[in-house]
Amino acid sequence: MTGTALAIGAFQTGIEFSVIAVLAALLASFGYAFYNVAAQTLVTRNHQFTVMFYMLLGAATLWNVINPPWKVIAQNFSGPQWGFLVVFACLSMVLPYMLYLSGLKYLDPTRAVITSCLEPVFAILFAVLFVGESLRLMQIVGIVAVLVATVMVQIRPRAVYPAPAG
Repeated sequence: MTGTALAIGAFQTGIEFSVIAVLAALLASFGYAFYNVAAQTLVTRNHQFTVMFYMLLGAATLWNVINPPWKVIAQNFSGPQWGFLVVFACLSMVLPYMLYLSGLKYLDPTRAVITSCLEPVFAILFAVLFVGESLRLMQIVGIVAVLVATVMVQIRPRAVYPAPAG
């Protein structure tokens, strides 16, 4: 967690956090933890596309209450804009979640969550490569910490055998 916080610049001077934002982040983290534990159980009993269908149905239902369809239609998006939104939704949500749920069949939730901590690392590196962002020293330290922690948790401990009697 510290590595991720360093990588995203959470310890920079001048950054202010609101109480509501911190509470929302904590609530989201508990939701994400529950999702990972529950999702692994669900994908071992059901096909990952079935689980994903119900996840997306729940999310769509919530967002239809928060931002009803008539408000979205009132935005008067053009055809290319709608196309971009569909492609963006598929590439940023549908494909990653499909792959993640597929991976939960083979990884335990702890390893999956730790591996998912690579997401901000890759977001930062893509921003550096494609958008011209710069990296600060503490971000580099955070990225290295996240990579080391990810590798460490993936390595299985060696079996410990009792000493021969003798």
